[in-house]
Formats: sequence, C-alpha cells, structure tokens
Amino acid sequence: MRRKAQAAMEYLMTYGWAIIILVVVVVALYAMGVFKTGTTVACSNPCFGSQFTYNDHNQDTLVLTNGPRRIIIQNVTGNGQALTYDVTDVEPGRQIRVTLTNVPTRPLTIRITYDDYDSRLTHTEEGVLRK
Repeated sequence: MRRKAQAAMEYLMTYGWAIIILVVVVVALYAMGVFKTGTTVACSNPCFGSQFTYNDHNQDTLVLTNGPRRIIIQNVTGNGQALTYDVTDVEPGRQIRVTLTNVPTRPLTIRITYDDYDSRLTHTEEGVLRK
C-alpha cells in the first residue's frame, strides 16, 4: 500500500509542477502582448478609418490621434478645401490638430491623405463632422 501512495504522490508532484510552469509561461506571454489580435485603432464616432481616432472638435479645431503606424501627412481637406494642420511627420499615438476656421459648412467631410512611413504607400481616410 505504501508503494502505491508514494507512486501516486510522485505522479501528482511531477504533473503539478508541469502545470504550474505552463501557467507561468502562458501568463508571461500574455503580459508581453503575444495574444493581442490586432493593431488597429477602434473606430469612434465620427469614424476616420483605421489609422485615426477622433478625440474632439469645435468650430475652429479638430483633434485626432494617430494610430499604430508612423505616417507622413500629404494633405487634409474639408469639403474639398485645403485645411491647415500642426504636424506632418506623425509618430504613433501623437495628436493632430486640424484648423477648421475657414470651412463653416456642416456636415463637413474631412479627407486626410498620408503616406505610411515604412511602406511609402499612400492612403486616404475620411470622416464626417455633423455639428
């Protein structure tokens, strides 16, 4: 009887340690972000595609936050009219301020054309401000 108990305890200890090590490895991988499924920014309202997150706007200024990739802004237009903006080479997570003072009409369609810094491909994102 004693040998069976000892064998059972050895079995439980061996697999118990293996399970503990496995749990520690999975937790470490999760903490490093290995299991994150996407790199896109969640779409807000109004939606400016996958690269920009809408923060706020008033009559004079629109504030957006750049997404996960470094970009170079080529131009920003509002209802086809060129708008001014505060930064051209935009790092991930940096805010972009667009001046809206010369475009009084609403709804206002904002179109942002930019180059991806790494791939040098040109993209266009669009959003509509209703108020």
